Amino acid sequence: MLEKIETLPGIPLDYDQVELYEINLPVKKGTSYGELMFMGDLHIGHKSFSASHLHKYLNFLRKEPHIKIIGMGDYFEAEEYTNFLRNQENPLDVQIKLFLEKFIPVKDQIKVLLYGNHDERFMRGAKNAVDLLGFVALKLGKVPGKDIYLGKPERGMLVVIKVKNKAYPIYIHHSATRATVNLMSQLKRTPMNWAVPLIAHGHVHKMSWTYRTFFSVSKIGNSYYRSIFRQYLLLTGCFLRYPSYAEKISMPITDIGAPIVRFYTDRYELEYVDPRIAYKDYVIKGGEYYNPAKVIPFHYELGRPRCPRCGSFHVHSRGKEWGCYDCHHRWKKVGV
Repeated sequence: MLEKIETLPGIPLDYDQVELYEINLPVKKGTSYGELMFMGDLHIGHKSFSASHLHKYLNFLRKEPHIKIIGMGDYFEAEEYTNFLRNQENPLDVQIKLFLEKFIPVKDQIKVLLYGNHDERFMRGAKNAVDLLGFVALKLGKVPGKDIYLGKPERGMLVVIKVKNKAYPIYIHHSATRATVNLMSQLKRTPMNWAVPLIAHGHVHKMSWTYRTFFSVSKIGNSYYRSIFRQYLLLTGCFLRYPSYAEKISMPITDIGAPIVRFYTDRYELEYVDPRIAYKDYVIKGGEYYNPAKVIPFHYELGRPRCPRCGSFHVHSRGKEWGCYDCHHRWKKVGV
């Protein structure tokens, strides 16, 4: 009897005629769930970008191809399109090349790319500009609207996650700057507008999982019942260490990482997984998934080498030595 349930959350006033994008999650072998990673706020190009952590996550994802990826925005820094350049260490074209180098090995796992406010800098500052994420998608070998779904600047997105016969509508958005200052107000406002099982929120550089519980009515067969619903709220982390602008206004210290959500097939249930705990041997310590010796070399136009220990481009010159900001390794310059 419980297989045929119709929920009645409110009075319908209008219908959007645009069909929603569906993500079909494969079921992890030996389990009853599919897994989706929400990865955003990379800030490639920023001086505090944590390349070593991103390498660990991406190498982990390569070993777990069943995990699909939703991009939560702010992949690039793009500060040359604003009045501020002090935190950027390479231009946008180099940032894009670094992004492609890192994500091409997992391109088939990427299902959605949202715009972030930093990615929107290019759209605002460049006249007659191409769609930045559309360009990135094509460079990944993905056809927008077919192989990958792209968000719009300053907009969130409703997506339907399907795992076998279960369908989970979710709302994903990057949000605005005020969310970093008044996070709880932002989280309280969002569920007022979106009555879906999961709301995923980027931008704030924190990782957390909370929920709210409420009553509604369900129709089961030919009868009506009072039902209790739960809506989850997810903050999706970042790959940016504590930057100077955050310290300047006493913002919370960042949470480096990207969460995983499990969508169950045998029951309507969501589960939060923090890879820093569940897979800490891989995404924190490195583990067998992280082998810098296997990282493919990439030509870096600004003349800085890649760290031979962790593979990071986030290096600096120290006289006759190079130094790595991420793992603190030092090595001698060739020919000096």
